[in-house]
Amino acid sequence: MVVFMNSKAFLFLVIFGFMSIIPGFLRAQISGPGHSGSDKTSYPVFSETDSIFVFCTQSEGLATGVLRANTILEGTKTFLWEKYNSVSATFEFQFSESVTTSFSEIRDLADGCYRATITQGENTIIQRAWVFNNWITSAAEITESNCDWFKLNGEFTTAELKYYDLANNTELTLFKDTKLQWRVGDGVVATVLSPQIFNPPTKY
Repeated sequence: MVVFMNSKAFLFLVIFGFMSIIPGFLRAQISGPGHSGSDKTSYPVFSETDSIFVFCTQSEGLATGVLRANTILEGTKTFLWEKYNSVSATFEFQFSESVTTSFSEIRDLADGCYRATITQGENTIIQRAWVFNNWITSAAEITESNCDWFKLNGEFTTAELKYYDLANNTELTLFKDTKLQWRVGDGVVATVLSPQIFNPPTKY
């Protein structure tokens, strides 16, 4: 959110990035604790469907993703975590642990697809999920003004959420429904990026 003030009004430029929320993911075997939005993959070729968890961050470059692999297997089992490399189209080692608990969790995750392989004797369970760290930066200015109206100009940049078909490595984009609002207090005065405001408010 960007806040600016001039002699005519105190205005807020607010950018919203909407992600769908799928309650069913709460029951999934792999979860994303603390995620802000979730979706499912739409692979054109790969026959399976994976979870997508989106985490809100303050700025570009921050890695705040969290994944937890869960299992009903009792006793000691090994959790092997790997991350998909889109250059080589292979999964690469990230972390491994042998525990007696029913879950394994990895934190501070960058964007990407993570695979958890759970093994216990002859039992093997594979779980996957995509993690995205979503961010938005914005700026605003008054470009022209007089006693009757003024023009606003806003701009924003947001993360591109890219994932890959695990069968042929095709790049795909996760849709974000991004919307904006210019606000005075709790009131919305415009929903376009560069509006012209007539009869400007006198609030300072």
